[in-house]
Amino acid sequence: MPRPVPEGIRITKVGLWFVLFTVLVAVAATNTGNNALYLVLAAMLGTLVVSGITSRHNLRGLVVAVEPPAEIFAKQPFHLPFTLRNRSRFVPR
Repeated sequence: MPRPVPEGIRITKVGLWFVLFTVLVAVAATNTGNNALYLVLAAMLGTLVVSGITSRHNLRGLVVAVEPPAEIFAKQPFHLPFTLRNRSRFVPR
């Protein structure tokens, strides 16, 4: 069974700066051949991978059900109730 593609994943401003800094460190490590820069680069890339895996794992067990109201009028505020359910048995999310 294919995994569903997550929709609406956006990179934050801090995440963009981290990715750009990672590219800068990669270029510097390649140009200088400094082993310490390669270690820093490996740690930064590892942080990106672990962050992506844990965020996807944390959201995988949640189910959201939205219950729209019967009538919605233009320029009028309305309530949009939703139910958030945890399908995971062992790990609270």
